[in-house]
Amino acid sequence: MLHKLADPKQNAFREKLEDILATVSGNEGIIIGGDLNCHVGANIVGYEEVMGIYGYGTQNEDGAALLDICKNHQLRVANAYFRKEPEKLITYKSGVITTQLDLISWRTMLDINLLNCKLIPGEECLIQRRLDVLSLTGDFDGTWEKAEAIMIEASEKTCGRTKGGRGRERESWWWNDSKEAVLAEKKAAYKMRKDLKDVLDPNFIKVAGDTIKVEPAEVQERWRGYFEDPLNRENQNILEETPAVHGPLERVTKAEVSLALKRMKSGKASGPSEVISEMFKIADQGSAMLCSVFNNIMRNDITPDKWTESITIPLYKGKGDALECGKYRGLRLLEHGMKFWERILMRRLGDYIKISPQQFGFAAGKSTTDAIFIARQLQEKPREGL
Repeated sequence: MLHKLADPKQNAFREKLEDILATVSGNEGIIIGGDLNCHVGANIVGYEEVMGIYGYGTQNEDGAALLDICKNHQLRVANAYFRKEPEKLITYKSGVITTQLDLISWRTMLDINLLNCKLIPGEECLIQRRLDVLSLTGDFDGTWEKAEAIMIEASEKTCGRTKGGRGRERESWWWNDSKEAVLAEKKAAYKMRKDLKDVLDPNFIKVAGDTIKVEPAEVQERWRGYFEDPLNRENQNILEETPAVHGPLERVTKAEVSLALKRMKSGKASGPSEVISEMFKIADQGSAMLCSVFNNIMRNDITPDKWTESITIPLYKGKGDALECGKYRGLRLLEHGMKFWERILMRRLGDYIKISPQQFGFAAGKSTTDAIFIARQLQEKPREGL
């Protein structure tokens, strides 16, 4: 809903701009710059998603109309996202009159990040005006390996790495009493496990002939051989061939990635890369980065090699001989990036595949316990009638 302005020419211009923007796909980037003859001001109430807290001056009706257009098309006013001295926010200055008329609005583009928005002093022939400059970077190449490296580097710079300790031994600013309490609980559990090491330790395992292996390399080879078959067994069901659907690939959108991030639970163990979902949730460009990775996968039809790697942890079932592999179940720690990708694919498949209402288990809100309850009710009702 656009603000109606008193000037019919202004209304006509904004309606024309709205019509042009409507023809641009939601997956494409947009940059609009120039003298838009309006004041967006510094008050962001109602427009938090389209401008930052570093605006200038007082908002007028023309500025409100522009911000409405930005809301309708996911544009952001770049001038208001970077802390500057008030003097460096002024784009027009004549005597005592100072204002910000020249603005740059932009919509996030895949693989492109906004670094800065600054002003250049006016030229000799036009000393009253100052030019807006938008600084962009396109260093991200859309590969999972690059995304992984960026997240690990940013996390280490922000949080550091620590092994705990006390006083000066503490290595990171985020270490506090609550973290120390969690570590104490972890140490207590580790001590309990260590006390049972002779009985429940997957580092000692039997092989054929009741021979016990204790060398790390031999134990790892034994576990690899044991889990290789059950965890890589192919489904033998023969499925009917379905004709391929031809047409352009539907690009992965930021909305799909944001939804996958939102549904991904926090506090989950990482895969071999140590990249976790919280890193992408916190990062400003986390969704855009993953969106680029997934579209790169679709475009090149190549899944990252690192997604084929995982960490397998043997967990004792709680009964039987603790030296036999068969008394353990394997817990596999997968890459979080692959989990995001699977969620997006599952959601898309769900739009085409319809599951029978009689399906119980492996379906949201349809537990097998519900089916058992229904079966019992069907058995008991006839008895009540006798």
